[in-house]
Amino acid sequence: MSDKYAYSLNGEHYRGAFSSREEAVSEAIEAARRCSDTPQTIYVGRRVPGDCKATGHARTVLANMAARAREEFGDDASAYLSGLSKQQMENLDESLQLVILGWLQRNDLTPTFFKVEAIGEYPVPRSSVDRSLDEDGEVVAEAELAWSGSQVVLLMPQQADYVTIWHSHGWKTVIAEDDWAEEIGKAISSGKKHPMDGEVQQ
Repeated sequence: MSDKYAYSLNGEHYRGAFSSREEAVSEAIEAARRCSDTPQTIYVGRRVPGDCKATGHARTVLANMAARAREEFGDDASAYLSGLSKQQMENLDESLQLVILGWLQRNDLTPTFFKVEAIGEYPVPRSSVDRSLDEDGEVVAEAELAWSGSQVVLLMPQQADYVTIWHSHGWKTVIAEDDWAEEIGKAISSGKKHPMDGEVQQ
């Protein structure tokens, strides 16, 4: 199963199941901008599905069965289910796991909870500030997103021709391809000048 990613606007409550970190970052930025009190930082991490704890029940089940047999039949049942091999225990564990998982799925009881790992922090770029460069009143370069405090811009692939121009004005550029969210985090962290700028935690 491929990794899924979730975002949070406060670092505590995570939502979504996005196919990539970049998709989660983009959605988080849009969600942050829709808030009446726009947060300065959004958080994105990898979802770890909840464990339904369907394994490791063989020993408990056998102990319960043996105890109930001794309670009803006394000493005659004292040897019941004793001396089992490791392989026999593992076989029962596997069988019980399949039964439990099947029961959970049939009854729609599989876990909906999850935890989040590999959390990255990303500052929310201002909606319009510094997203274009002007020379003599003419726009010479544009960007999809801009972090003015660190002088970092995110460029869409079709804006790649603007890279040299942004560089000539002292800005770092990241193209919105592959793992751009991680690259943005690194660029912002290394060029951080403004208290609004965050950093990525790996």
